[in-house]
Amino acid sequence: MPTDSQTDEATQTARDEQDRADDVHLVSYTLRVQSLTVQAPPPGVPLPLPIPVELPPGIARRVLGTKSVQEPQLLLEDVSLECKPGEVLAIIGASGSGKSTLLNAVGRRTGGLKTLAGSVTIHPTSTTRIKAADAIGFVPQDDLLLACLTVRETLRFAAGGKNEAVERTIEELGLQKAADTLVGGGSSGRKGISGGERRRLSIGCVLVRQPSVLILDEPTTGLDTTAAFSVLSLLSSLARRNRTVIMSIHQPRSDAYPLFDRLCLLSRGRVVYSGLRADVLPWFAELGHACPPQTNPLDFLIDVSAVDSRDEDAERASQTRVDRLKAAWAEREKRAEAGEAERKGEGEDVSAGVEKGRKSNRPGFVKQVVVLTNRALKNVYRDHGLLLGFLLQVTVIGIMAGLTFLNPPETPAGIQTLKTVYYQGIVMFFYLSFILYIYIDCGQLVVFDREREDRLYDVLPWVCSHFLAFLPINIIVPTLYAIILYFIHDNLARNLFIFIGNQHGSFAYALLAAAMDRNFAQASLIANGLSIAMFLSAGYLIVNLPAYIGWMKWLSPYFYGFRWTAITQFRGRVFSCPGIEGVERNQCIGDNVLVGLRFNLNTPLWVYPVGIVAFIIVVMGMAIALLQFYHPGGVKHAKNKLSSSERHKKPAKVEEAQTLKREPVDVELKEMGIVVKGGLLLGTERKSILEGVDVTFRPGRLTVVLGPSGAGKSSLLEAIAGQLPPSRFSVTGSILFNGRAAASRHSEQVAFVQQSDQWLLPALTIRETLHYAAELQLRGMSKAAKRERAEEVMRAMGLTPVADHVVGGETVKGISGGEKRRLALAVQLLADPSVLLADEPTSGLDAFSALSVIDALRALARSGRTVVASVHQPRSEKGVVDWVDGVRGVPMPDWWNPADWVVDAVCGEGRDALVQAWQKDHELKQVEEDAPPSDASPVPSGTVVGVPKRNASEYALPVVLSRSWKNLRRQQDVFVARLANPPFLVLVFWLFFLRLGHGPASAQDRIGLLMENSAMPFVGMLASIAIYPAERDAFYREYKNPASRYGAATFIISYTIQEVPMQFLAAMIYSVVMMAGMGLQIDARRFFEFSFGIFGLINFGESIGVIFSSWVINGGLSVSLVSCALTVLAQTCGIISVTLPRWLAVIAWGSALTYQARVAFINEFSGLVFDCTQEQLASGECLAATGDQLIETFGFKDRNTAKFTALLLVIVVIYRLLAYAAVRARVALL
Repeated sequence: MPTDSQTDEATQTARDEQDRADDVHLVSYTLRVQSLTVQAPPPGVPLPLPIPVELPPGIARRVLGTKSVQEPQLLLEDVSLECKPGEVLAIIGASGSGKSTLLNAVGRRTGGLKTLAGSVTIHPTSTTRIKAADAIGFVPQDDLLLACLTVRETLRFAAGGKNEAVERTIEELGLQKAADTLVGGGSSGRKGISGGERRRLSIGCVLVRQPSVLILDEPTTGLDTTAAFSVLSLLSSLARRNRTVIMSIHQPRSDAYPLFDRLCLLSRGRVVYSGLRADVLPWFAELGHACPPQTNPLDFLIDVSAVDSRDEDAERASQTRVDRLKAAWAEREKRAEAGEAERKGEGEDVSAGVEKGRKSNRPGFVKQVVVLTNRALKNVYRDHGLLLGFLLQVTVIGIMAGLTFLNPPETPAGIQTLKTVYYQGIVMFFYLSFILYIYIDCGQLVVFDREREDRLYDVLPWVCSHFLAFLPINIIVPTLYAIILYFIHDNLARNLFIFIGNQHGSFAYALLAAAMDRNFAQASLIANGLSIAMFLSAGYLIVNLPAYIGWMKWLSPYFYGFRWTAITQFRGRVFSCPGIEGVERNQCIGDNVLVGLRFNLNTPLWVYPVGIVAFIIVVMGMAIALLQFYHPGGVKHAKNKLSSSERHKKPAKVEEAQTLKREPVDVELKEMGIVVKGGLLLGTERKSILEGVDVTFRPGRLTVVLGPSGAGKSSLLEAIAGQLPPSRFSVTGSILFNGRAAASRHSEQVAFVQQSDQWLLPALTIRETLHYAAELQLRGMSKAAKRERAEEVMRAMGLTPVADHVVGGETVKGISGGEKRRLALAVQLLADPSVLLADEPTSGLDAFSALSVIDALRALARSGRTVVASVHQPRSEKGVVDWVDGVRGVPMPDWWNPADWVVDAVCGEGRDALVQAWQKDHELKQVEEDAPPSDASPVPSGTVVGVPKRNASEYALPVVLSRSWKNLRRQQDVFVARLANPPFLVLVFWLFFLRLGHGPASAQDRIGLLMENSAMPFVGMLASIAIYPAERDAFYREYKNPASRYGAATFIISYTIQEVPMQFLAAMIYSVVMMAGMGLQIDARRFFEFSFGIFGLINFGESIGVIFSSWVINGGLSVSLVSCALTVLAQTCGIISVTLPRWLAVIAWGSALTYQARVAFINEFSGLVFDCTQEQLASGECLAATGDQLIETFGFKDRNTAKFTALLLVIVVIYRLLAYAAVRARVALL
């Protein structure tokens, strides 16, 4: 009778045999890289335009000179490697060594990088061949997955519906329990699967297509030790099935070492070793670098090949060592060149294979459309937040539009309101629709780009599926809009097809904008710029278009929609107009209204619906062409170094000793527990994260908190730092500082380093970031001492070689991720706190960089500080290994990282035994309670030796202002967006309006031109969306740090000071072009009142943007909310809708638009006389004989423009104070 273990073994053997049988059809390949040299070309030079346009480097060098263009950067030089079927090759090295660049070159994804020499080829081991592009599967570092699909559905779509391959992959990846769980994450608001499961799912999406060569970029990033080992073990087993597996790895574990068959070790773009794993340690021992015992060999290899830039002596010594290693390996490769030369030319070039493989065996067009549509429908209609956004938008805009134009009377003023409602009913809602669709498309096209690189489908099937998936929304949403307007306005429901057609036009236009640029801010900016021409050419804001630009109306969906609606509403209609006699009576005839708008009544009505359909088809065709041939993904490379005028000189060493004196602190936890509070609305239960924690953290020691994901490491540190939100968490037990309960007075003794480094300002250099941080934190020291402290910390963190490199951001490539992590830690080290808590300080760092961080923390602890750090993938820890081995009864293997061994023990089945043994072991606990080391300088308990500080706001304001201005000035596209958008906009207006005359159409043209001023708050809003989030994130982080804390008032004042001058200058330029260039009435009073009005609108819009963005972190949602708010306020300004309900007219006085519109309207039409004949007045071609008649028609009785201008500035100040209140309320919850 076989035992259970024998049965399990037999089952596993049978399964392995079946797997091998399934993999027999795979064509195995050897991959070779020969003498590869890759260069990063210089980035283009951005032009000072509101839209993102760059001058190519070659042209910029000839036009602007060589100093304006950065030199190309060599990323890889003479790199060679080989990986055979059945092998796993790991590419390792320190940060900036070129791992990702090499992997992308191997995976044919070099983007804009230039290959100067060498090749990447694959060599089949049999006579059977497939295309290179079909043979290679690439798994990127980021998990780009659709949030609202389950794991099984994601794999099924990746496999093209092959259920057998899907189920087999799920079993291989160990995803059975999560197979029917939604992926989650992103903007969906769903938690979804874990990080490890997401990583395995990303691998599965490639694995399910059965590639022969599997390439993975950082497959273990963000995973705990158990999940990381599980992923690496899986990849090793896949390689044993005749696949070729190549990966880059950042923080390799000890147990990963035997899983690799080959290693490629890089240092600053050059190969230090590339060959069999079994030969690597003997090779380095032969060169005089033997690996010590109880050390992770992979950590040792990275350490010995890294350049230590923490001080000049260490940098010279390490650079000499690395140069010798490179030279030794280069000499060895030269000796092996003869044998390698015989094999050259046998393989197929990978880059050529990309093109050859594009027409591979994919499903047909119909099958692709069906599969993609099924996937898109599930992803869209499971996203409840997205559906709620559409519902709220149509409800709010529909109700507000209906109430704004509610039951206008049959008078000339009411008729003017009707003309506006028919125009705004088309434009207003559907403008917001394309902004929302741009946000959706920018997110979905990121996944599209990745899947297109994997050649899963063609462009046209994806566009068809995208169209079909949103078809129900594009029918239901405009239908709801028409129904709402019908019940409120009683006459627009019959235009339902117009609404549906324009909704589809907005959908197509949004796809075109997202196809131009995947960045939402840039795509929405492009779309807004192009949409201005569509609005102006619709035939309402300006009725007589200049001949050279009149053709543009045929490209505007709003032209077709407005004409169709207006003709159906006005043709043949006669308004009662009680009490109206004389010339004004002519405007009460519907046909005269159409004549006044220059409608050609002989044009057949069918032209307009056909025009809308043609617009949709043409724009969708342009989007398809862009998606097929234009690939705007990726990031720009920032200038590596600043000009000599901007670069800081190293400060001389300060002779005087200005050392911060702080109190050594014992941090003691007694029976501490953390509970997540339940929510009644969400139906969640209370959950215990930690319980019964008893530990003392002593000064003079570095204490590392280990444990798997979910063990409570981060929550423990946040509780000690006092940064757990009390609304969500409850802390039980005691947290004592030197025997006293933790209180607010202890906050300045504690510094907490969070995992995220997204708050770093992208346009500052490393040195500038640290200098500004030192200015904020070290308020009791001289300026020279602050700079010396910043330089000292920078050297300790190994950042000196890149001190003058800009940090970079999402769209600008700056320093590496590891360097950003060290910079974030360096900022906290400046104040040299008594207690330093670091949450995952080595996350994302290679082994050498992680060691430099730990060394810095250890040195800080030796000076008498209490340092506690949580570590995800630790390097070494020897003290507790013997104790753990004694409890488990299993000794630690050779070449094993002791810390990994301990974490694995905690994760295993013997966890309960370890907990019980710890509770009984009083001797080890006593060791933890020993006195601090002698090198610590104890201070009597309760005495805080602090640094004398000036008032935080008074001190911080000039520092924050200088930093913000420098960060903004260097981001040329963002800087220009604030300064040049208003002048750019008014120049577009000028192209359409030119100089206004005094003829019959000039009254309507002037009204339309003044209505265009309502776009200025949107300009301010877009500037805030582009600039404010980075400033906000930096302020939120500094507010949470007691050492650098300053108030919300300081932040808002700084933001306002650097904003107002540019706003006023832009408003002045706008006013000059608008008034002098277009022929409006102008004198000194009118000009300055108009300029102050435009300035007020821009500032008002930016304040609204700040209010929303302070609470809503998601940029796309912020734009939608602010756009809705500003659109509603624009309708109530008094020009767009002349007959407002009384209650809404009262609310309108709370908007800056109301005051500016009155001032501009009264100033323009006062005393103005139009050149109109009696016939033109009788036919309705001319609205009025004088401007004063129009002022009376619009109901502006009070003509005191000075009073309204003063009230406008008061409203601007009030909204800026509301922005301050919003920021202050938000930080109160941090």
